[in-house]
Amino acid sequence: TSLNGSSYSGPSATYCTGSRFVAFRGTDNHINIKNVNNGALYRFLDTTYDTPSILCYANILYVAWQTADSYHYILIGEFNQQFPCYSTPYCNFVYTANPLYYQNGNPIQTPYAPTLATDGNRIWIAWTKPNTQMYVKESTDGGASWGNEHALNDHSANGIALAYSSIDNQLYLAWPGTDAARHLNIAMYQEADDLNHVAFLNDQVRSSLRPGIAIVADGMEKSQVSDHTEVVLTWVGTTNTNISVGSWDRANSNNGSNGWNEIMVLSHNIFNSAVSPALVTDGVNLTYDYTDTSSNLQAQSSRSGHAAVLFVHGFGNVNCLYPQSGGQYGDTLNDLSDFLQGQYV
Repeated sequence: TSLNGSSYSGPSATYCTGSRFVAFRGTDNHINIKNVNNGALYRFLDTTYDTPSILCYANILYVAWQTADSYHYILIGEFNQQFPCYSTPYCNFVYTANPLYYQNGNPIQTPYAPTLATDGNRIWIAWTKPNTQMYVKESTDGGASWGNEHALNDHSANGIALAYSSIDNQLYLAWPGTDAARHLNIAMYQEADDLNHVAFLNDQVRSSLRPGIAIVADGMEKSQVSDHTEVVLTWVGTTNTNISVGSWDRANSNNGSNGWNEIMVLSHNIFNSAVSPALVTDGVNLTYDYTDTSSNLQAQSSRSGHAAVLFVHGFGNVNCLYPQSGGQYGDTLNDLSDFLQGQYV
């Protein structure tokens, strides 16, 4: 689905007050926010060097970005879409931290886009320093103040993806490693233990760009009640512009990957991007937004809440390998109608 917008970087997305919002850097570097449900587009005076990260907190949109100048300072602003913009032709943010500071008063600089996540009470921001080390800060008052920065014991080649799971009350991170192959890494974050259960997934899951990340309840596709988290990632490969999607959980794992069980990995060459894609869920729909290779914003949605249908829904009869339990792949589906009607799901 075309989002009728243009961007030179990837988008980010969130659900808020019943609508899906996509934030992106316009071709003039200004921050844009689009309400996908009603088509409203808000253009901001602020400019950004890369993808702005968007978050819904207390029914207000929060955005974090790096300045478009050579300093690349991190800024965070609030935008309440219930009120009209008071500047023409641009909207303005209410700054919560301008800029976000270290304890010693120096503003934070980052070569890659920062990212936000929330559990409804706390807000986390994650970023990568110029030396590639990853950092996290936490706010407990809606961004009015921030705790100490926490250095993580790993490094990223292009920023960090964040998502909070209310299923197991964990903050999950994903990032491209600094190894030569650029393997994607995934971990849980616990401040006392730093990064817990880090794994680089499998040898073919590689990207030089920050992935998109979303959390769903494992078993959602089977209409079952789940007590553990399924982490879904979408990414652009290192050897082509194909967008891939995969999902992992930590339940009943026996593959030795530090407790992670691969559920599936799928790729299709009809979805292409040269920048980081976004992934978001409202608990029922799973959607990824991306900038195609012609700088047009696009979206692809699943109506079942399962990542596999992002690739097979709506394309007629195709050959698709469907995953069984334990990450093993089953028979080839030649008749997609059976898949969509739930006979396999």
